[in-house]
Amino acid sequence: DPTNPDTDGDGMNDGWEDHYGLRLIDEETGDMEWIVKIDPTSNDDAYRDPDGDVVETRWSLVRWLWIDPGTGVPEPPGDATPNDPVSVGFNLHEFIMNTNPIEADTDNDSYPIGAGTTNDFDEIIFHGTDPTDEDSDGDEMWDGWEIYYQLQANNASDRFGDEDEDRLVNYQEFLQDTHPHKNDTDDDLMWDGWEVEYGLQPKNPNDANNDPDEDLLFNWQEFFNNTNPRDPDTDRDFLSDYQEIVVGWYVSIDGKSYHYFTDPNNPDSDQDDVYDDEDGDGNYDPNEEILDGIDNDGDSVILQNNGIDDDGDGVVDDGRPGIPAVGLPEGVDEECDFNDYN
Repeated sequence: DPTNPDTDGDGMNDGWEDHYGLRLIDEETGDMEWIVKIDPTSNDDAYRDPDGDVVETRWSLVRWLWIDPGTGVPEPPGDATPNDPVSVGFNLHEFIMNTNPIEADTDNDSYPIGAGTTNDFDEIIFHGTDPTDEDSDGDEMWDGWEIYYQLQANNASDRFGDEDEDRLVNYQEFLQDTHPHKNDTDDDLMWDGWEVEYGLQPKNPNDANNDPDEDLLFNWQEFFNNTNPRDPDTDRDFLSDYQEIVVGWYVSIDGKSYHYFTDPNNPDSDQDDVYDDEDGDGNYDPNEEILDGIDNDGDSVILQNNGIDDDGDGVVDDGRPGIPAVGLPEGVDEECDFNDYN
């Protein structure tokens, strides 16, 4: 009836029934066939359930059935739990709530995708979220994802939280599909935020052993040393990260050999205003800086290259255990006791 918005008087307007009815034309008779049983000319379809969400416990919202007349808030039975079978979820209810009668999850916001964890019934009755909007609080994180990871789907303020302290806020975790409560989603010993910062893959554990900058350091080694996995010389001091972290420097003084390492994040490890590789030739020759006549360790005593008694204490600087020498760079095992003397 073009003069009546609800021709069959079943409480659902004709346009809505026609839209979701998915009618087909019978080629033999020319009649319309409503393949999901929603027919604007039949009033017995109001209590049909074409999306099967009563049988599969995926009904689509009958908020008004359980509304408390005093508070206006839906109050389900005390023993009801998510996914419980219910005897409701019919077309009329879907129409009233503006949900899709042929889809159990109208806004398709379940996580994992397709799991049905935020079907229309659960969103209205248990989560209080909008079944027609995948992002009820407008924080650009889907309701299903927030509910799955126990965030607040009705509170936009958690968008910038960082519960796992991995340098990715929740919104960034959503975009990367990483775990907001676990700082290393793929268990590859590198934090998610660090991997994202340097263009690695926070959900692929295999990239831990890659070496994109070809400096002979794996990505996990770069992470532990806080160096740039895409730059072979993080501090730009003309010494590669590998030279500073793994190779180090061997220094021979008075016949004693010392081995120490420079800081790959600081071009001037001993802070004497001279770059670790003083002349920029890529050669970590100890004579370039250690014996350059500068007080490298800041103790007001300059190390002389004669190697006799540099601190004037009457004891030759021979590196015997328990007798520290002075003027050596920070990080040198001056007492030969396997402990750095700083």
